[in-house]
Amino acid sequence: FFASLCCLVLYLISKEVFKDYEKKEFVSLGSSLAFALSFTHWSQAVVAEVYSLSTFIISLAILCCFKYRSTEKRQYLYFACFLLGLGIVAHYTALVLVPIIIYFAYNKSSQGHYRFHNHPALIFLQF
Repeated sequence: FFASLCCLVLYLISKEVFKDYEKKEFVSLGSSLAFALSFTHWSQAVVAEVYSLSTFIISLAILCCFKYRSTEKRQYLYFACFLLGLGIVAHYTALVLVPIIIYFAYNKSSQGHYRFHNHPALIFLQF
C-alpha cells in the first residue's frame, strides 16, 4: 500500500520540480513509472517490512520541502520536520532527510525556480 503511495508522491515531486517545462506531465509520469516498475522497489514492497513505509515518509517529506521552497509557507517545513520524526521511528535511514531539510530551511529562493545544479537534494531522488 505504501509503495504505491510512494509512486504517487514521486509523481507529485517530479511535477513540482519540472513545473517550468512544457512536457512536465510526461516526464513526471515516466519517472514515477520507472520507479514503480523497478525490481528493487517491488522486491521490497512485497515484503512486510518497514521499507515501503520509510520510502513513503521520506518522499512525502521531500515533497513538503519542495512545496516550502515554492510557496515559502512555514507549515510545509514544519510538516517535513514532523515527517522526519516519523521516518526515524519507522527506520533509521530517514536521517538522510536532515541535511535536505536544513538545506531547504536556510537556502531560500524568492523566485521559486529549480535548477539542477542548485539542488544537491535531487541526488537522493535518483535512488
